Amino acid sequence: MIRLYYYLFYRIHRFTKKLGNYDVAFSSMAGLSGLLIFNLVSIINLVNPITKSNWGTVKNYIIAFAIIIFVFNYLVFIYKDKYKEIEKTFSKETNKQKKVSSLIVSIYLVLTLILIMTSMIHSQNIRRGMHIYQIKTESPVNPELD
Repeated sequence: MIRLYYYLFYRIHRFTKKLGNYDVAFSSMAGLSGLLIFNLVSIINLVNPITKSNWGTVKNYIIAFAIIIFVFNYLVFIYKDKYKEIEKTFSKETNKQKKVSSLIVSIYLVLTLILIMTSMIHSQNIRRGMHIYQIKTESPVNPELD
């Protein structure tokens, strides 16, 4: 699992290099952190109507987890130039390994986009008063008309 995490960083790193960014390693680390934070926020957004948590408290937890993710990724990839070892490891891949790994990363990115879009649609529906978790019931009988 950690190898897949490293590979995801490696692919983001290669993409960032192609863009010509001046601080490729840090930008790659920030991009990976951003993906994880988007996943976290999307999942919380989908689960929050079930748990009925206070958004003020939830936002504080999101900020705390975002900081933890960012610091963790910094220590794993940037601190003491550890990204260079990861780059060396994956640059020796065979074409078959690249295809399989690229497919896995692509599936992860597509699932992340689907999760974000689902979360956004769900948020809009909640704002409109349409909760997917509510059980539809018949409208109550007006006692004044009986």
